[in-house]
Amino acid sequence: DGAGFITMTDDGATLESRIDSNLGTVSMSAAGDVTLGQVQSDNTTANAIKIVSTAGRILDGGDSLGDDVIANAAGTSGVTLEAATGIGNVLVAPAANQAIEMATPNIWADTTTGDININNWSVVGQPVTVHSLTVGDGDTTNGVGNITFNQTGGADVYFVKVDTDSGYVLLTNVDPTIANGVDSKVIKVGDVTATTTATIIADGSIINDGIVGTDIQSPVATLTANYGTIGKWNMPVEVDVNGALYVYAGGMVNTSGGITEG
Repeated sequence: DGAGFITMTDDGATLESRIDSNLGTVSMSAAGDVTLGQVQSDNTTANAIKIVSTAGRILDGGDSLGDDVIANAAGTSGVTLEAATGIGNVLVAPAANQAIEMATPNIWADTTTGDININNWSVVGQPVTVHSLTVGDGDTTNGVGNITFNQTGGADVYFVKVDTDSGYVLLTNVDPTIANGVDSKVIKVGDVTATTTATIIADGSIINDGIVGTDIQSPVATLTANYGTIGKWNMPVEVDVNGALYVYAGGMVNTSGGITEG
């Protein structure tokens, strides 16, 4: 705990290291890389699972048993990932092992520098809140890394804070196996900041969280609501770009802000 490395093994077939705490919480901490097999908790608190690497990365060691991190016993269950140099693998084979696969309705995932790559599986009717998804500390001279977060399963997802000091942001809530509609597979944005591009794609609508202020800040932003709206008639998505804004929607589009001098 707090020193060395943690490595959970996976033979790539049927054998994978597994931790299951039942109703208890799980806390894992190492100075070096933490390589995950499968970690599960049925605890119903926001502290159900916490995984920390104080000087390394949190990596996917394989998917023989399915998702890497599971804490979805209730809408209050949560997972915290804290790393120094990245969350998720960047260039590994097979491609399925590049992201940390999760199944939880509450997420905190932050790294000092390095990429974040997460796939989250959701349950229809159990909204997901991504409380914090950050690279660095808000100072563009510090953390360097891209943020990729993909959700499937059909639930709505609320991104409270997504911020990279230097890199792009890609957020999706798309699942072809779930019926489409304005009120399904929604993305709600609070504060999303990127230094290159911000791309947000939902099968449903893209809306803001009702808090006054800029929702998306990036030199270039692309918003795609395949079968829904962008904003609501009385609640626009507020954007601040100094390059280009692209919007695609199956329904109404309502944005405010727009291009600033860069």
